[in-house]
Amino acid sequence: MPKTNLSFAWIGFAENDEKKSVRPVAYSGYEGGYLDKLNLTWMDTDLGRCPTGTAIRTQKPIIAKNILKDSKFDPWRNEAIKRGYLSSIALPLISNRGVFGSLNIYADEEDAFGVGEIELLKKIAKNLSFGVETLRERAIREYIEKAKAQQQKRLKALWKIAKLVDADYQTLCDKVMTEVTSMTQSKYSFYGFLNEDESVMTIYSWSKDAMEDCQVQNKPIEFPVAKAGLWGDAVRERRTVIINDYINHPNRRELPDGHVPITRMMTVPVFRQNRIVALAGVANKSSEYTEEDAKQVNAFTTAIQTILDRKRVEERLKMSEEKYRTTFENTGTAILIFEEDTTISLVNSELKKLSGYKKEEVVGRSWTEFVHLDDLEKMLEYNRARMSGVKVAKNYEFRLIDKEGNIKYIYSTFESIPGTKKSVASLIDVTPIRRLNNLLKAISEINEIVARKNNRELMLKSVCDRLAMVYDVVFTSLKMNNNLIVIESKGVNIDVAEEVINQCHSISKAMEGEIVKIESDEQCNQCINPHKYVLFLPLIQDKNYGIITIHSISDFSADEEELLKELSSNIAFALSSYEVEESRKEAVEQLVTNLMQFDHSADRLRNPLAIIMSSLELRDEIGTEEVLKIINEQAVRMKNELDEMRREEVKTHNIIEKNATYNS
Repeated sequence: MPKTNLSFAWIGFAENDEKKSVRPVAYSGYEGGYLDKLNLTWMDTDLGRCPTGTAIRTQKPIIAKNILKDSKFDPWRNEAIKRGYLSSIALPLISNRGVFGSLNIYADEEDAFGVGEIELLKKIAKNLSFGVETLRERAIREYIEKAKAQQQKRLKALWKIAKLVDADYQTLCDKVMTEVTSMTQSKYSFYGFLNEDESVMTIYSWSKDAMEDCQVQNKPIEFPVAKAGLWGDAVRERRTVIINDYINHPNRRELPDGHVPITRMMTVPVFRQNRIVALAGVANKSSEYTEEDAKQVNAFTTAIQTILDRKRVEERLKMSEEKYRTTFENTGTAILIFEEDTTISLVNSELKKLSGYKKEEVVGRSWTEFVHLDDLEKMLEYNRARMSGVKVAKNYEFRLIDKEGNIKYIYSTFESIPGTKKSVASLIDVTPIRRLNNLLKAISEINEIVARKNNRELMLKSVCDRLAMVYDVVFTSLKMNNNLIVIESKGVNIDVAEEVINQCHSISKAMEGEIVKIESDEQCNQCINPHKYVLFLPLIQDKNYGIITIHSISDFSADEEELLKELSSNIAFALSSYEVEESRKEAVEQLVTNLMQFDHSADRLRNPLAIIMSSLELRDEIGTEEVLKIINEQAVRMKNELDEMRREEVKTHNIIEKNATYNS
């Protein structure tokens, strides 16, 4: 702008905190500490009626032509004058999600922003908004991809340990420690178990570097929690402890001679039924530990603890069935003991959680009654071989039918009890992991379909088909004329799905854009079976396009909910794109219609004009009265044709406005 002397510009983001503050994120030009003096807000208060706050609140450019006299600048006038700012303009930064900040520009002359400058700056603000929004979307996508990668890495590590079927308890603990060290990129780590009253921790595994670098003589393996340093806070306060400046921490204790140096540390407690059973500790990561590190370790160790518990029980049962009956009963793994003829003689309470059957409903029956028919012959063959002393696989998967008739995928370990004709079986439900893998596969197929389909109904039907391979009941619905219309349903008749949509009270929350999860039979008693868990996923992209409804007999994990939330966002974006494309097609079709109408109308207007001209030439022969009559008839025809052209013009104008809205 050749006529304007700009001296300073800065960008502020509108925070949604209690004060609705404006946070400066970038500036250029002579600032001189000005931003530190502002203390701006976009709340409708005295401090919020500055140009910046008003621009954000009203979503309109706000100009201060003369800072010396403009009352909006009273709180900041002195600081502005010190730096030579005499006029300013604040332009709102707006994305598809709404206003998110302001571009603020100052000049060293009064009334520096004319009409031309304002229009140019509005375009700059619009381009800046688009750039910021693009970067934000890219960051979100990168975060989701990173989360997926971490999730896959965690699942692979979990399966890797689960497959160590012949490993002893110590080997499993060492492997867990290796995975935790790698997961957090730490130099040192330990894994220890707490006693029943959580007063003493026994270290079962140290990382390799910790063992090599530690010079402490007579290294202890038992540590009283009451005397523990900062790691003990994880037990005392029952939470994850993250310390990224160990040296300067006020509660740091002196390390014993020969101890490895500590710069950063993180300790994660592992819970089992409200009791801390283990601690995973890591130290000296090259960068700071984060809450994401804590989540990864917590998710992994919580899942792996079930395997460790099972292995501990298996080893103890080999020594003596009777001696370890208490451990057998209170372990976190479902265990049963059965006779040579497959009759179940003893089960623990965890089996009820797994199968739904009480102890008295199982003991005395054959375990073959609970195995899926397709897996039964294989399991009987293994059992006969084991009873005859032949070495066979101890670990394998089979399908169990629970009390409700649901199929569950079970990872099992079978062992003969020495000195008896009995066997012990340890069972772990891996259905959630199976379901998560199936969901990832379904989402991958859905993403390909979304990219390929150009019809929203066909796309939603395909989405329903793929999700129905993972969940019991799925139906997709579109919002049409303020009503939800079921497009496709799987696992239930479409009429029943329509009835659920119309009756369920949770639909209204989902229509407002909230992801709704029902977790009790009572809330869902008007629905299909009823299922205990129902998830309503709104399809939101600038507006609500519809809802995906999923019914399940088992709960949705946090990983599932995150993946389904991302999927609903992708589908909503596709629906929005379809709508834009349909509008553009409509515009093109209307343009073609207008051109054809114009040619048609031109011909229809020529004929009346020709008749009028001919009648005027023949007025002496046919008479003036007849000529006027002809002129009047042709004028009516011309008026009708012009009215039709006007209607098409209005229709075109409406389509142009609609497309302008999409483009903005």
